[in-house]
Amino acid sequence: GFCPCCASSKMGEEGTEQWAAIVLAAGYGSRLEAGLAEDPEFAHLTGIPKALLPCGGVALLDHWLHKFRVVCRGLVGPVLLVTNETFKPVFDEWALKRKLPTSNIISDGSWTNDTRLGAVRDLELIIKAKADVIKQKNVVVVASDLLFFDDFNLRSFLEKTGSEGEVGLVYYNVDDSEVSKRGILEVDEKGTVTAFVEKPSPADTPSRKACPAIYTFQNSTLPQISSFLAEKDAQNAGRNAVDAPGLLVRWIVENAKAQVKAAEVSGRFDIGNIAQYKETIAYYAARDQKTINSGALPNKVQES
Repeated sequence: GFCPCCASSKMGEEGTEQWAAIVLAAGYGSRLEAGLAEDPEFAHLTGIPKALLPCGGVALLDHWLHKFRVVCRGLVGPVLLVTNETFKPVFDEWALKRKLPTSNIISDGSWTNDTRLGAVRDLELIIKAKADVIKQKNVVVVASDLLFFDDFNLRSFLEKTGSEGEVGLVYYNVDDSEVSKRGILEVDEKGTVTAFVEKPSPADTPSRKACPAIYTFQNSTLPQISSFLAEKDAQNAGRNAVDAPGLLVRWIVENAKAQVKAAEVSGRFDIGNIAQYKETIAYYAARDQKTINSGALPNKVQES
């Protein structure tokens, strides 16, 4: 079964794991929040951070914790999360139930969507704050509202793309109507990323490879994050220039700061609004029903 809690809380303390995981959860999910509030069936979920919304009988974030602790046992050590002041108590409570040290949950100090730091600043903040935990490990960074289809295997992604590329990405194929809403990768036949185009028109790139927010960074590339932010600060670029982690990756690709590799995945759930959230829940309900019908028990997380 699916139980992130039964993994020992001592995991990662020996420091033999090559990877640390960082979850970016400092956003406020305002679009989804508005949709939940207007829907009688979901109104009771308002005020819950997107990462902790129920999905397949567990919090969305529990799916990742299972990947980190169980699928990647011995490979991923510390699990770190950056959030905001508003949601910090809720994530602390989640961490305690999951036997994660609350010292691994950092707040970026913001209280509102208008004062948020932006994803890349949040990433720099937690890497610096938890340097004593990360040490020489590589880092896998995940947006807290990302969920892949079931065939995604985190372990093989880290072992292959994460070790071959100084920076590792994934992509899934989209149709023309989606291209202008996504960061699009151009990838050569060896899986090396040659371009990263932010929300292009379909005519501007032959590629239909959309890049969701999961990234691997070999430890030696982590200083690039601060270099990127310093350059944006020098340009007085403002928060929009640092708000999405894809902007950092695009800068790394454009400036040849690291060799970037990418692997294909079949697809992902996008949980930006209520319609998308309902689709995701429906998928997990159908999957669990199928599991029940086949005589197996559905995957549920036992509360500790």
